[in-house]
Amino acid sequence: MINYKLQYALHKSFTLLIAVLLMIVICSFNHLPYFNVQIVVFAFIVSSVLFEIRETHERLRLLVKIYLATSILQILMGISHNYLFFELILITCSSAMILNWVDNKSAVMVIFISSYLNYFDNSNFYVAMSRVIELSISALVAYVSSYIGHLFLPFQSSKSGIQVYTPKDKISIVCEIFTAILLANLFSLKQGIWVILTIFFIRLAIDEIHTVEKLSARRILSVPLGLWFGIIFLSSLTYLNYRFFYLVPFLGTFGFFALYYWGSFFFFSLFFMFTFMIYTDYSVGVYNEFHPWQFLLGRSLATLYGALIIIVFNRLIKIGESENV
Repeated sequence: MINYKLQYALHKSFTLLIAVLLMIVICSFNHLPYFNVQIVVFAFIVSSVLFEIRETHERLRLLVKIYLATSILQILMGISHNYLFFELILITCSSAMILNWVDNKSAVMVIFISSYLNYFDNSNFYVAMSRVIELSISALVAYVSSYIGHLFLPFQSSKSGIQVYTPKDKISIVCEIFTAILLANLFSLKQGIWVILTIFFIRLAIDEIHTVEKLSARRILSVPLGLWFGIIFLSSLTYLNYRFFYLVPFLGTFGFFALYYWGSFFFFSLFFMFTFMIYTDYSVGVYNEFHPWQFLLGRSLATLYGALIIIVFNRLIKIGESENV
């Protein structure tokens, strides 16, 4: 008999795989540019959150919240893109409001990951509105995928309830976002977006077993390792003049399976970065154009900065808690 943990990992990974395959089909037939990574990722990770919700109407209610919050952030980023101070205040305040509005830890981090993916793109109001329309397609795919997952592989979660952030966690997250955006902009980091995303991915994986320090250490190690494996893999493919882009959905899904079944944030990060390396090579078109070793260094440094930010604010919160006791 399949144990609970394996069953959970298989069922949830199946839902994720359905979502990303549906998005690839839609992107191919509608000629959406470059398999727009944001809309594919949105469908992929939102379906994971919806899988946790058993009741259909509650699943739909949460999806509407996720879509509206992500859309609002997209629009605000578009209209404030060229004004750093205004952008800092506007984005930080809107992120704080979303933390209070969406009463689900995983959903909040999914909103932030999806919204900030295109943070450093040359965006404006019209580009943002176009993304909002595309995200509506992703939201529909996420809902359908979670429905298919429950329909063909019915699964009863053993979780006692939805986890929410404490007021101190919310303050810490807002401070982390503010610091990450400020740091990435002031020093014009080439991979600055990964300072912010590193914080969100670590936050997404925190639970009773995985602490901030442990997850940060594993993330710092696994990111350059995953990119290094990706570079070696792509170097071989370039030599053979062949592409293995079709592996991306399965490699990404396996990374999440490792997280759900083994609780391995290390292997999750490794496979995620390995997959992202293949995607980057595919989207650029020519392997030599994006200088993979510079890419590795920039991404690794951005990951280190993000991990240090979350560690610092997490410790400050703990110090504040101990002083109040």
